[in-house]
Amino acid sequence: AGYFGTVLSKVLQTGMTLAAVMLLLPRMVKILMEGLLPVSEAAQEFVRKRTGERELLVGLDSAILIGHPAAISSSLILVPIAIILSVILPGNRVILFADLAVIPFIVALTAPLMRGNVFRMVIVGTVTLAVGFYVANALAPLFTTAAVDSGFKMPENAVQITSVVDGFLWISYAVIAAIRGLGAAGLALLAAIIAACFWLYRRNTLAWERAAGAEDDEVEQKG
Repeated sequence: AGYFGTVLSKVLQTGMTLAAVMLLLPRMVKILMEGLLPVSEAAQEFVRKRTGERELLVGLDSAILIGHPAAISSSLILVPIAIILSVILPGNRVILFADLAVIPFIVALTAPLMRGNVFRMVIVGTVTLAVGFYVANALAPLFTTAAVDSGFKMPENAVQITSVVDGFLWISYAVIAAIRGLGAAGLALLAAIIAACFWLYRRNTLAWERAAGAEDDEVEQKG
């Protein structure tokens, strides 16, 4: 009974700590990002007054969307899915804890793409997490080396560290792999791909914006 009580106490304490992190972290970041919205709008107005009707697009972090009801709902569903994936995926050595609170940032941008459909967002999030685990495994040595070189104290019993925020992004892995494997040629290849994507976007901007979740009336006004 004593051992069971100790284990239960630690489980409950860990659960409460994790719940507090998952509740407070997205809200804190959301408040900070909402403070940037007036800055973005003011910048757009500033440019519009001096350049006529030219449109200025100011990029903001995905945190402005984590308050979306669909983002919150899908993130809560994805928490146990992420834990299960970390256990069942063959070859995976990454176990999430504090980074579970970052899952809203992974699915936030899918809210407009999926029109707020929670079921579709969960499917996209599951696939993204599954791929992300393998990306995190591949990037973990790089993260660990950078952390140790900067004087970071490794957690007890931790062999390597990584991050959901950057360590799960396949784009980061593709960039690093291209540069490591091809050197300067990799940089040239990446520049060519970016230029091609920009050209395709400029060639049919309205179609891309509609695919990104823009409403038809907004697209028609721009057209």
